[in-house]
Amino acid sequence: ASHDYQPKKCPLSLKPDKLADYLTDLQTDELAFFISKREIVSQLDYQTLPASKFAGFTPDMEKVLLNFNLSGKNIQQLIGDLKVAKTKFLANDEIFLVRVKMSQVHPSTNFQMDMPTGNEPGVNIELFRPGGILPAVDDLVNVGQRIYPREAVIRNANSMAHNNDWNTFKSIFGNSNVTQIYP
Repeated sequence: ASHDYQPKKCPLSLKPDKLADYLTDLQTDELAFFISKREIVSQLDYQTLPASKFAGFTPDMEKVLLNFNLSGKNIQQLIGDLKVAKTKFLANDEIFLVRVKMSQVHPSTNFQMDMPTGNEPGVNIELFRPGGILPAVDDLVNVGQRIYPREAVIRNANSMAHNNDWNTFKSIFGNSNVTQIYP
C-alpha cells in the first residue's frame, strides 16, 4: 500500500514576521517526532516512512515530552499535545522520540526540512496551526494543559526503506537519536 492521501485546503497562514521567524528556526533548529515501534515493525504494508513525515522543532518536542512526563506518562496527554488520532499510541506500545539531526542521518537520505502546508497526509485540518502555539517551558506547570508545537515536515522521508526492521529504522537517524520514552 502507498501513503496516498486526498489533500485538504488549509485556510490558515502565518503573519509575515512569524513566517520569517519560523523559516529562520527551520534552518537552525533540529526536528524530532514521536513514533511507536509497532508503527515500524508491524505495519507490513509500509516499508518506508511517508514521503512527508510530520515532525516538530526539537525544543518544542522536548516540551511535549516534559508535559507527558508531568502527566505521569499519560498516553492521552501525548496524543492530545501532538494532535494525532486517538489510537496513534496504545497502552502496550513502546514509544520513542526520534531526533532528526541532519548531520547524523544516513548519508543516502534525501531528507529536506520544510514548513507544512496543511495538505500533507495525516494532517488534522481542524487542529493544524501553521507555526504552532507553544507555551514557554516555565508555563508547563499545569498537568493537562494543551501544547501546539511548531510543526515541520521531513520531505523525502520515504527515501530510505526500513523494511519493517527496527534496527534499520534506528540506523537511518542514528541509534543515539532514537530514545525510548514509554513504557
